[in-house]
Amino acid sequence: MLKKVLTLLAALCCLLAVDSYAQEDQMTLTTYYPSPYGSYVELSTQKLKVGKTYSQAVVADNNLIVEGRVGIGTTDPQDKLEVYAGSYPVRIGESAGRGAITLGGVTRTTWPASVTTVAYGPSTCGSGWLYSTATCPSGYVRTGCSGFFNYACWGDWFCEYLGTYPSGSNGCTAIARGRGSDYCVSSYAYCLKIQ
Repeated sequence: MLKKVLTLLAALCCLLAVDSYAQEDQMTLTTYYPSPYGSYVELSTQKLKVGKTYSQAVVADNNLIVEGRVGIGTTDPQDKLEVYAGSYPVRIGESAGRGAITLGGVTRTTWPASVTTVAYGPSTCGSGWLYSTATCPSGYVRTGCSGFFNYACWGDWFCEYLGTYPSGSNGCTAIARGRGSDYCVSSYAYCLKIQ
């Protein structure tokens, strides 16, 4: 019986010694974020720096600095910034020359002057639905539309100007309704060409 009590007493002393030892120690848990595996639902920060030489850089609040390349919509950006949202990427950087910008597969380092013009559609007069369509010349891009209806429709239930709308890829169509040869509608397409 004495042997059992001594064994129980020795076990109790060991437990108390371990408990007091555990209370004095501190445990440090090191985590790596983001972890090498797994994914996160949300990640937010006030400032961020990416790059080996930027490890000691000071970043102001609400800023992002990146040492290498940035790709949006691509895992292999070919320039400082590459945004890929369709057939051709938009690239900004130095791959095709200092300060080059690539849009739609065309790379530019300088920006040429532009030429504007107005295309006039034929005036259409008469009764019923009236249409006038103006189309930008080849090589120009439509930047706007307007139209004109020459009749004030005060109290005339068959007189109506519906407006001017883009038509096709490069034209504008004005639509009106009239009831005689003095009712006329015209359209205008505003066009731009970069040389």
